[in-house]
Amino acid sequence: MPKGEHLKGSHQIKTGDVARDDTEVSVSTTGKAEVHIEDPGIEIIPESMMLSKAEQEKLMNEPCEIMIEADDDPNAPLFVHSGHNGVTQYVKRGETQVIKLRYLYSLLAAQATKFSCSFGRTPDGQEFNRLAGRTNTTHRIFVGKASPAAMKIIKEAMSQQALAAQ
Repeated sequence: MPKGEHLKGSHQIKTGDVARDDTEVSVSTTGKAEVHIEDPGIEIIPESMMLSKAEQEKLMNEPCEIMIEADDDPNAPLFVHSGHNGVTQYVKRGETQVIKLRYLYSLLAAQATKFSCSFGRTPDGQEFNRLAGRTNTTHRIFVGKASPAAMKIIKEAMSQQALAAQ
């Protein structure tokens, strides 16, 4: 049977977005969709969860006005990399800009750990080597304007960072 022959009488959508062209979606006139995916790397979202996933995606695309404070390090890059699910956006330090909440969330989640090392001897002559780590957020970010729903997500992300730093 040729590819797609079993789908007669319905609309057929093919996509080449995956590495191979072996994904078919069949939408019948009754509105039920049949998905045939050969690639196990694609996540299929059940119909019952679709509305919440769509609302979450809409929220993560909301615009937020931010400014990343200039860094104390003179060698710090002028543009800060922010990535979310493989998509990159660069944000310039020291300027107020509007970015999507998804990129701000990634910036808030970024952390850097610095270590300080001390060598010495204890009073009884034992040598020691202490390595103490300190984790902080990588950027100082000021949030200007954002919707109330976006601000709720931002506050939750910031409080998670504060708890993780303790």
